Amino acid sequence: MPKFFDIFSVVIIWASEGSWKIGNDILKNLKAFKWEKFGVNPKGGVFEGIEFFSSIEDLPIVPDVAVIVIPARFVRDSLKACGEKTIKRVIIISAGFKEIGDGDSERELQRLAKKYEIELLGPNCLGYVDAHRNLNLSFGAKNILPGNIALISQSGAMAVALIDIALESDLGFSKIISMGNKAGVDENTLLHELENDPETQVIALYLESIEDGKRFYDITKRLSFSKPIILIKSGISTKGSLAASSHTWALASKREILETAFEGANIHTTHSIEDFVLLAEAFSETIGKHIPEEFVIITNAWGPGVMTTDHFEESGIALATFSPEEKTTLMEWLPEAASINNPLDIIGDATSVRYKTILENIMKLKRSLSIYVILTPQTITDVDTISEVLGEFSSKHPDVFVAASFIWGASVQKAKNILKKSPILHYDFPRDAAKTFWKLLKQQSLKPEKRNQEIKFQVPDHIIHNFRRALQAEKKLCSISLTSDILEAFEIEHHKDFLAEKKDDILSIWKKINNPKVVAKIASPDIPHKTDVGGVVLDITSLKQAQEVYDSMMKSVVSKKPKAEILGITFGAMGEKTPSTREVFVGCKRDTSFGDILIVGIGGIYVNVYEDVQRAILPVSPENIEKMFQKLTGYPLLSGVRGAKPVNFDVLSHITYKIASVFQNIPEIREIDINPLFSDDVKSIVVDAKLYI
Repeated sequence: MPKFFDIFSVVIIWASEGSWKIGNDILKNLKAFKWEKFGVNPKGGVFEGIEFFSSIEDLPIVPDVAVIVIPARFVRDSLKACGEKTIKRVIIISAGFKEIGDGDSERELQRLAKKYEIELLGPNCLGYVDAHRNLNLSFGAKNILPGNIALISQSGAMAVALIDIALESDLGFSKIISMGNKAGVDENTLLHELENDPETQVIALYLESIEDGKRFYDITKRLSFSKPIILIKSGISTKGSLAASSHTWALASKREILETAFEGANIHTTHSIEDFVLLAEAFSETIGKHIPEEFVIITNAWGPGVMTTDHFEESGIALATFSPEEKTTLMEWLPEAASINNPLDIIGDATSVRYKTILENIMKLKRSLSIYVILTPQTITDVDTISEVLGEFSSKHPDVFVAASFIWGASVQKAKNILKKSPILHYDFPRDAAKTFWKLLKQQSLKPEKRNQEIKFQVPDHIIHNFRRALQAEKKLCSISLTSDILEAFEIEHHKDFLAEKKDDILSIWKKINNPKVVAKIASPDIPHKTDVGGVVLDITSLKQAQEVYDSMMKSVVSKKPKAEILGITFGAMGEKTPSTREVFVGCKRDTSFGDILIVGIGGIYVNVYEDVQRAILPVSPENIEKMFQKLTGYPLLSGVRGAKPVNFDVLSHITYKIASVFQNIPEIREIDINPLFSDDVKSIVVDAKLYI
């Protein structure tokens, strides 16, 4: 949608001279719009200098955008007339389409929009607002303040609610776009356009569905480094995820994939409107300002100071510590009863003079600190003057981050208004402040990812082509031999298993293995968890024992899973475990919306019982794969505990990267489930691999 926001002429189709009609409401909203504006109404007419033409074709110019507000049954013909007039942008506010079950009529609108190359916003939407140009092509959104926040909302009602709440905080908007049914323009198109919009510095989203998850992820991941993105994630769905019976699928349901996408794209999510507004205000006010990671708390009441310390610790926000010399400086002109251990408790009888003194003392430290001021009003507290002191301090030191919480009700309302004009971020309660500061620091720490590290392996195209052709003949689960060939081609070290389809096959397999200890595993695409049905036997040391295991395992598994397809039993050398060997899980899954997903975790039963995993949308570099392992709750097991050596994370990350490369290069594989992968301080080796097709 090139230059969608460049609008210099508009037409309202079904403009009205009568009040209480949407066509008239939008005309009133256009009063301050100084460029060309027209109306269309078969009866003609004029409203506040805006001339009505009897038809679209009679318009004297081709407007940049047309807004359709007629009953649904007339929308098709009006859209067609817009196309024949070569109007390229149309907003359909009219309802009565897919949202009431009339998908055919909406598809007809899409067909016409495609035929005439029209960028279509809606139908069933609130409209569009550009606050900086006084362009309000909406109904319901009034008195919009210009600012740097762009709001994209799928729901018109939610947009109105968010706007009303934001106005109470004096939040200003650059653009407000209601998408409605998203028959044409969707969130991805708008995000792409907002990326280069100089008036937009913060993006706020309310979405109920995501049309193209992969594109959404790519755009938001790129955009979030320069423009904070806030999203209310209530009830969001995608266009669906591929289902399978494997544990990999269970660890990557729609909910987990959405969470992975939002986290990977550095989107700040919230479930509540209150937090949504808090974050929007914080990001809007702090654009371009550096926020030091160390905070100093000033309070006139010890209890709220202790409470705030707890909230900061829970949020991972650092409190500054002071040297003896710095403490001496901080105590200058303060009473002996004051505490300067951070929180800085300047005690309950503090007036504006003492608040001013402690602020000046902090500046003498010549350190970069963030300042958070807490006030509880006592009878002696000159609340309004203290707010003025903070405002003067902020004006004098614009590079210093200052926020406050005046904890009370009506007695601090005037002071809060003074702080708002400073502007100093104010929070009614310390918990709100702590969680907002953490988001600000998180946004500030974002850095573009480094390019993927080079890995010295390359599988020739013809080899991959042969694998893809061979997989077309497989059912559900890739065969043991083909799995081994694929892993070998991608230079993935693994234990090779041999399939015994019948008992007589064991003799020749035994000779190939040539290992003192052998493991037997049931081979079935319908049994992802072999141990649950007695489908794994370890420490087999003789041919006779292997043959006995074959008989007993087949009998046991068939009795427990009579409907499962049994391919046979595999035999392979048992992996040698050292005291430092750890079991790792690696999985890959295809999602129809967001694309390929990588999952890593502690292997063995840990992944099944605790589901301690990290997820990422592919592609991902070895460096970031290592960071995924570091985020696991069980990371200490990998990094070395009680004298055990840490695993070689460089080797582990690279073999995981290669497994992901298999998945990305061979689309016929819909899931990979590797559990376990043995990893120690030297090597990493795949012990059990399942490739689902």
